Amino acid sequence: MDAADKQSPQFDGALVDRVFWPRLFANDSTTAVMLDSVLAAIEVKSSLNKSEMRDIFSKSAALRRMLALHRRPLVTAFAYECANPNLSFFDFSISFLRSPDHSPSLVCVLNQSVFGLARFDTGELLPVDEPSPDAIPVLFTTRRDTLLMYLYFLSRWATSGTRIADLFMSYTKNLFSDMTSFHFDTDFLGAVATDGAALALARTCFERKRKVDIGQLYTEARNKIGLH
Repeated sequence: MDAADKQSPQFDGALVDRVFWPRLFANDSTTAVMLDSVLAAIEVKSSLNKSEMRDIFSKSAALRRMLALHRRPLVTAFAYECANPNLSFFDFSISFLRSPDHSPSLVCVLNQSVFGLARFDTGELLPVDEPSPDAIPVLFTTRRDTLLMYLYFLSRWATSGTRIADLFMSYTKNLFSDMTSFHFDTDFLGAVATDGAALALARTCFERKRKVDIGQLYTEARNKIGLH
């Protein structure tokens, strides 16, 4: 609930500050809290696909448009499986580009990968928490370390604004410097986000090709829409 008495969509979980902010009420399996007490809202999906990705972005946009007097909550999603992570990351990237300020910060697929946001810092790609037009959607290939990585992000968010946050930032640089990652170039994203025909054409390159390297599929998609 925000200061204007508006209610968000229901999420499956949340990281909530209960030290300085009270809980409003609890009824059976539903708990209501003040928007400004929420560090992150968590959505859980059995299987990640296009419709579930759309639902995640819709709920994220609704939450992040609410009236926050202190801070806007981050939004994250956790999926147990995904039939085609390459295609889902393509959908994640396009959805982010269309509404970067209202995007989820992180989408995790168990034992496969993490879709996150990052920025370049002196040539290195470092993850960022707050979605913004300056961020870049990034696919981190984490495989069996995916759950550990997801918990790392949640812990980093929970310690934001404390002395421990500096320690996490130092650890982040070492952690992600050797991690396998991928992102689309801005000219490609701009082309497919503004042209429905190019979007449909590019998307076919990622369909039914879950085991093909995403870099190879990306090259095919660029060629297909006339980018070289």
